[in-house]
Amino acid sequence: MILLFISLFQYNASFNSFKVDTLYAGDIEFSLTKEVSRFKGFIEGGIGCDFSPSGSGIGFYDVTIGGGVKRDVMGIGFSLFPLIKIPTGDNGTLRKFSIDGYGYGIEVGLETRVFSSCLGVNARFVEFETDPNIREISFNTKVNFNPDTLTFGLNFSFERFFGRSHSINFAYLSPNVTLCRWRLFALTLGVDFRVTREATMLPELQNVGVNTGNIGVPPWKVYFGISSAERFKKDRRLILLRVILLNEEGIPVDGLLCLADSGSFEVKDGEIQFELPDGIYPMSIYVKDCMPVDTTIILKSHTELLLNVSQKRALGILEGKVFDTETGEPLSARLFVKNSEGRIIDTDPSTGSYRAILPPGDYIIRVSAEGYFPRTSLTEVTASNLTALDFELLPVQGDKE
Repeated sequence: MILLFISLFQYNASFNSFKVDTLYAGDIEFSLTKEVSRFKGFIEGGIGCDFSPSGSGIGFYDVTIGGGVKRDVMGIGFSLFPLIKIPTGDNGTLRKFSIDGYGYGIEVGLETRVFSSCLGVNARFVEFETDPNIREISFNTKVNFNPDTLTFGLNFSFERFFGRSHSINFAYLSPNVTLCRWRLFALTLGVDFRVTREATMLPELQNVGVNTGNIGVPPWKVYFGISSAERFKKDRRLILLRVILLNEEGIPVDGLLCLADSGSFEVKDGEIQFELPDGIYPMSIYVKDCMPVDTTIILKSHTELLLNVSQKRALGILEGKVFDTETGEPLSARLFVKNSEGRIIDTDPSTGSYRAILPPGDYIIRVSAEGYFPRTSLTEVTASNLTALDFELLPVQGDKE
């Protein structure tokens, strides 16, 4: 039942453990995310576990609920989430300098892709219902290199609490590597290195109203994470492809678009949009009573593709024979249709006959054979009709003797 519930969401959980004096501390940080179209909701938090000779304890910390919108603007993913932090008590297992009170705030995020790397930044501002008010500012960046089966990442996190005349800052730098070769989950291994001085002035934090728990800020932590493969793939920014389909008169038409490896899609009112990872995509367009259109696009940035389809026309048949004007013998000749994209037609050497299927129109045809003077003729091919055109070639003097 729990697995079925989790499968409805994108999930992420990390586990780390460290020792402070005689205290063994373990943390589990988790998040559940649900995205529907351009909207996103999430719940995140942590569970702290303490083990010492005098006893043990467990408690939640930093439980946060948020929801908002995500959109792509000029190639940059933009997100805006109102959020609320829920108090979880003031027992000694609280982590990350939590506040025992409700907090309300907002998160702004930006995400883009440069070459094959994913870059993301998000910032939060939270104000707590305490007396006096305590405020929290946090800032996180992430860089994932070559987001594919094996991804190397580098994250930086900064957090600041302030109120009255006191404040405290701490920051971590976190290199990590993620392996995503399974359909249901991805694995992450990383290290958090503290880049600020040790937060030893705990009384200052307590004066601000921050619960420090039983530990300060460890100098480093090794962590192991597990996340849904779908969530990891979301780090690959999707690119918007817009296809506009018009007929010869410039009027939008309905049709069927077949995208390689992605299936077939119905085009309504002459327009369809996709969000795809960058890459090369062959596609075919089919419209009733029109010639099919085949093309290939290289998708690197937001693309708008305008395609025109031509109505199918009834074709005509041009056929005839090429023979010697003196003897009547059939000739092996070559016909060059000048105004039909340079089409070349060869006759049957044994009968001298030829046959071509052409769109309706006027054609200039030049016939040549070895040892004979060439000849040019103008003819008209009409739709659904047979046009007969024979050629008599005159031999060059001396060649037939």
